[in-house]
Amino acid sequence: PYIPGMPYQNFDPDDLAYFDATVAAAQAAADEAESWALSLIGATDLGLDQTQIVASMAVLRALTVTGIPDRKLVYMSDYYTDTPDGGGFFRWSAASTAAHDGGMTIQPNSAPASGRWLRVLENNVMTPEMWGAKKLTTLTDTYDSLSALNAMIAWLPGYAVVAGTRKPPVEIRFLGTYGISDTWNLEGLNGVKIEGNNPFGANPTAVQWLGAANPAKDLIYVRGCRYATIRGIRGIAPLMPTKTTCLRSFINTDGTIYYAGDPVVSFSAHIHFDKL
Repeated sequence: PYIPGMPYQNFDPDDLAYFDATVAAAQAAADEAESWALSLIGATDLGLDQTQIVASMAVLRALTVTGIPDRKLVYMSDYYTDTPDGGGFFRWSAASTAAHDGGMTIQPNSAPASGRWLRVLENNVMTPEMWGAKKLTTLTDTYDSLSALNAMIAWLPGYAVVAGTRKPPVEIRFLGTYGISDTWNLEGLNGVKIEGNNPFGANPTAVQWLGAANPAKDLIYVRGCRYATIRGIRGIAPLMPTKTTCLRSFINTDGTIYYAGDPVVSFSAHIHFDKL
């Protein structure tokens, strides 16, 4: 037979079968590339073979998952529709029975026994927004991100060591100030970097105490950590100490600790470091 663009020759059936398989493989690769490109430019869903765009975590969890092919990719624009950030790619795992954690493993609202959306963690970097945290936008904001921050930290041990093999360290990037109503406990934190790039200024990378004044409480508790880096995070606790001279404590971008007010009270009432 004659194939346009190729010299005339005779093909046996095996040759034609190989040619068809090669074309089919090339088409599949092109379809996958097109799907990825559509996701990057914000195209809507074009069917189960394409990457789907969803607006929020609520929309992702509400998707009908019956008949979804394994490893289908979905892009979530933001965690909440009214707040930017926290989005990313999720891939469907039909066999997964992992517990829903609100950030990396998402169980659909239909609560199937198996089948989870698993976040694709890009470059081992995550933000509190990926777990449902919200940045405080004013000094009077009261949104409590403690549960999101705790869920993020609770996930780390399962990631860091699998079958005795340590994965690359995760970097947690603070994008702003997050409110907490109780101590953020980082005890036993291993193989992770928590970093902010603006501990000073109008929109600091920080955690801010939302609860009532309680000098017995720590803002951040760090103890027994290995291979952990915490820098560029500011602690804001204006109501915590009983002494008005102690207002804030900081972890500077170079890892040093800076105190405003009385250093002893700052150390004990704001951020507790033990055997770092």
